[in-house]
Formats: sequence, structure tokens, C-alpha cells
Amino acid sequence: MSIKPLSNIFLSAFLSVGATAGGWAITSKLASDAAAISFLYFSIPIVIGVLTLQAVLLTKIKDRACYLLLFNISATFGVLWMMSCLVLPLFWMESIAVSIKTLTIWFSTILFYLNIKRGRCIFRVRWESVGEKLLGDYYKSDRGIINWMGVVSSLKLPLSVYIPGIPKKSEPILTAVLVISMLAGLSFRKIFPEFSVFAWGIPSIVCIATIFQMVGCIIGQLSILRELERKDRKAIRICS
Repeated sequence: MSIKPLSNIFLSAFLSVGATAGGWAITSKLASDAAAISFLYFSIPIVIGVLTLQAVLLTKIKDRACYLLLFNISATFGVLWMMSCLVLPLFWMESIAVSIKTLTIWFSTILFYLNIKRGRCIFRVRWESVGEKLLGDYYKSDRGIINWMGVVSSLKLPLSVYIPGIPKKSEPILTAVLVISMLAGLSFRKIFPEFSVFAWGIPSIVCIATIFQMVGCIIGQLSILRELERKDRKAIRICS
């Protein structure tokens, strides 16, 4: 059993438990104690479910390389949940209109989907240019084993913050605006709680979208591995 995947589970558990506690405190502060309890009822099953899934996938990593990629997707949960717990409390705030909450859900869903799609496209473009060469270097087809981490590190995937309509050259400015917005939200949380939750919430949504871009990239990797398994008619394992 690899130490790194095991450490990823511990890190994910630490971040997700801490984030849940933080989300509970924010919800209690901005909404009510009853809302904070409701937040816990919503959050705890999700955290337990994902950590259980990670543990199950960890036991299967040696059987197939595909399980490693599925584990890598689940391993993003800790950071993803930490950022989500800065946004989720707004859905328990009665002072925020249902229409605003609905708009936030739609905006987030579309941005997440587009980043997943972008991540897959980035991987596909890089794979089409150097994929075959990397397979020659890292894949032993006769033994059915592959050094997939070596493949991914060699691809040098250019992942970055992505919001449709904003040019890539504006990325440094966008990053600075998001950081300033988050700091402003944290600074004014006691004076303007509604403003604060959006000031730190919108940058958090963008961060979550970037994580989903990574997930999209891993989904692209998973599709390539499955194609390779069908082509060679064998389950591919990660080399030790």
C-alpha cells in the first residue's frame, strides 16, 4: 500500500472535518444555531461517504490503474469541501432571497461543467501530441503495467483559472481581484454579513471550478486508460 495515497486520505479527512466545523460556525454566525445543526446534518453524511469511498478505492489501486485515477478524483474532495464550506452557509441564510440562491446554483453548476470540459480538452490536446511517445516510455504492454504518474508529469498540463469570456492574459488581474474580494469579505463579515458571504463566496466558487478542471483532466486520463485496456484486452496495473 502506497504511503502517498494513504497520506492523501488523512489530509482529506483533516481538511473536510475542519471545513465542516468551520462551515457550522459560519452558518451559526450568519444564520442561526438551528441552521448550523441543519448544516451538520447535510455535511456529515457527505464527508463520511467520500472518505469511505476513498478507503475502498485505496484497497483496489494495485488491481487496476483506473482505480488510482478514481482515487485521485476523490482525493480532491478535502480542498473542494473546504472551499465549499465558505459558500454553502448562504443557503441557510433567510436574509438572502431564494432567487439569489438559485442564481448562485446555476452559475456554479455551469462554471463547474465548463471547467470539467476544459480540463478534458487540455488533456486530450496534450495527449494527441505526445501520448504515443509517452506510452513507449512508460507502458509495458506485454506485462500490462504502466507508470501513469510518469506519464502525467511528462505531459506538463497547463491548468489555470478559467472563466468563460475572460482572456487568459487577464489571469493575473483576475487572481488579484479574487484575493482582494476574499480578504474584504473576511474583514467585513461582522458589519456586512450578506456582502461578506458573497465577497468570499465568489472567489471560493472560482477555486472550486479550478479543482473541477483538474477533475476533468483526470476524467480524460481515465478515458485514455479504458481505451488502452479495450485495445490490449487486459486490465492495466500501476507499476510498483
